[in-house]
Amino acid sequence: MEEKRIKSIIESLVFISKKPVTPRQLAIILNVSSETIEHAIGLLKEEYSEKGVRIFEVAGGFLFATPPENSYWVKEYLGFLRKTKLSQAALETLSIIAYKQPIIRVDLEAIRGVNCDGVMKTLLDKKLVKIVGRSNIIGRPFLYGTTIDFLIKFGLKSITDLPDLKEIEKLLTERQKEPEGEVKFVEIANIPEGSGS
Repeated sequence: MEEKRIKSIIESLVFISKKPVTPRQLAIILNVSSETIEHAIGLLKEEYSEKGVRIFEVAGGFLFATPPENSYWVKEYLGFLRKTKLSQAALETLSIIAYKQPIIRVDLEAIRGVNCDGVMKTLLDKKLVKIVGRSNIIGRPFLYGTTIDFLIKFGLKSITDLPDLKEIEKLLTERQKEPEGEVKFVEIANIPEGSGS
């Protein structure tokens, strides 16, 4: 199959998919090598590099999304300016789960020092956390871990892309040096809610 045709098929598959399409899936569907897929994806990324939609690599696969610099207008159009954000408690809980997974609720609550029932319901409802199994301890409590939607919404290729504790300490130290009231953030990719679920 010629390169132009392979690119066209990959573009269609990534476009229609709500979840990231992995190179392995593409290689199987097109019956070509992984190298051929990687080459075609590289060409597509280059072609889309200055367009209003781009191909992003997240959660071990590829997904179309809008570039960060267009997020304001996309949010305006879709009415996402009033979108609910995660509370501080939800972010803390999600961080603990991300770094300690799989984790049982008792251990999670011991680390946070508070009951996590409401926060866990929110994280489960938003599909950022899921039950990944049961522990072997008495009572066999549920084990919790992060989801593919977590990777997508935070723009991570895999869980190993989370910053290590030294990086976090450095960021917190730098943040403390910033003038009070100044808020800085970087948006990785504007992926509207519902695109990955």
